[in-house]
Amino acid sequence: MPNPITLIQIAFSYLPNKTARIIKPNEKLTTFVPVYNDEKSISPTLDSLFTQTRLPNKVYISENGSSDHTREVLEQYALDKKMKFKGKTYFNGANVDTYNMPDVDVEFRVIKHDEKTSKATSSNFVRPLINTDRMGNLDSDIIMSPQSIEAMMNGFYTLHKQKNISEPYSIHEKSIVACLVRSRKEEGTGVFGELSHRIRSSTHDVGQFLIRLGQNKLAGVGVVVSGCGYIVASDDFEIPERTITEDLDLTWKLETRKPITKRLNLEKMTEMGFVVKTKDEDIPLQEYLQNVGQDEIDLTRTNKVVYEKNAISYAITPGTFKGLLRQQSRWARGFQQNLFLYNKDLLKNKTLAVTLAGVEIYNLMNLASFVGLPALLASNYINGHGIDIKTAGAIVGIDIALQSGLLYFGALRRNRFFGERLGTSLIKSFGNVVVSSLPLYMYRYFKNPVTFGAMGKTLVDIIRGKTKEWNNNWTRATENLKLQNLESHIT
Repeated sequence: MPNPITLIQIAFSYLPNKTARIIKPNEKLTTFVPVYNDEKSISPTLDSLFTQTRLPNKVYISENGSSDHTREVLEQYALDKKMKFKGKTYFNGANVDTYNMPDVDVEFRVIKHDEKTSKATSSNFVRPLINTDRMGNLDSDIIMSPQSIEAMMNGFYTLHKQKNISEPYSIHEKSIVACLVRSRKEEGTGVFGELSHRIRSSTHDVGQFLIRLGQNKLAGVGVVVSGCGYIVASDDFEIPERTITEDLDLTWKLETRKPITKRLNLEKMTEMGFVVKTKDEDIPLQEYLQNVGQDEIDLTRTNKVVYEKNAISYAITPGTFKGLLRQQSRWARGFQQNLFLYNKDLLKNKTLAVTLAGVEIYNLMNLASFVGLPALLASNYINGHGIDIKTAGAIVGIDIALQSGLLYFGALRRNRFFGERLGTSLIKSFGNVVVSSLPLYMYRYFKNPVTFGAMGKTLVDIIRGKTKEWNNNWTRATENLKLQNLESHIT
């Protein structure tokens, strides 16, 4: 059953965008891809990276001590793409192979660790090597839609109108711009894999195309940006090494910091190369401001996190019960771990605190529905005090009806976004509800013991003083994901 905060966020997703977008075309980007035992998935991920409409200036692969043939696959990939080998260097105990891509100005580096290294540790390891404006993160089993990097790079700056008559405009810079996520099926997993994929697709319809886009409009507050694809300022790319969900930790770290403002004059605006995107043309920022009599402007790096609707990442959904349980357990435990670590710091961003309170309210509402309801039925059967089967059925029916409504509007927005006609979208969205409602309700039932198990495990760790052991060198390979062919994901 949706909580009121989620419904407010969804309502905001339908509001028009009133801010003008400005871009900074000369910013340079390094994309970082940590890999561990990813011999099957890394090549399609790199293919999606190198077929972007806006290529990164540098690509750094951190090979984190794999025990399979990942290293050899990377070397063969460089040969197959006819990359020019520039040389081998040694950096802080790791061998670094550097290549240049043919025909385009892209540097490709493979950083080879001899020992198993966690994602957070390997991310921080490369920080001294970074000399670009922005840093992107991409997990090693992700396929991005071709326009994703361009859309994210163009999503950082907005021009805001303010009440100051002498200076009617200011610039806001986002802390993180991230992809929206869609599911793709794990190869060779049969009926359960297809069911798991359909359920995750339905949750993405609501979570990505309704809730996250609503969070953008409400206050630029996102619960988490995942490794499925995001970009930050390079000096913000310092991954906390404290929990098993390092991306969640980074998200809250940037959302709870104080905004930073600096003053720009016309000369600085020209040097930075800002361009205002209007319906008819692109106008240099200094010209745009001079037309309204403004020759200086405040640029504020905010604590806002946004999801770019034109950047889509396709992530494998575990196709076995064991894999799905591991993934869901890690997410739930990481969320509770970060709640404990941030604690009162979350109040530095009240909108974030309210959003997270909504998540916990949702968890408690599910507890009441999925645990309390059977308990009341059993109590009625044993001693006559509780609720009868008819009342219980009505409660479940209302819950499924509310869930189905969200599924319908989420699927409708997704279908329309990908170019379906309205009539076709209406029919397909209804079909999605029919197929997915009951499996999704069962999935919510499955999530409950995982969520409350994570709460209990976190509490036990706190009592026993084991919070420093939370970062346990988790790697994506532990979820045993398989790869499906690239062509079947991008639709």
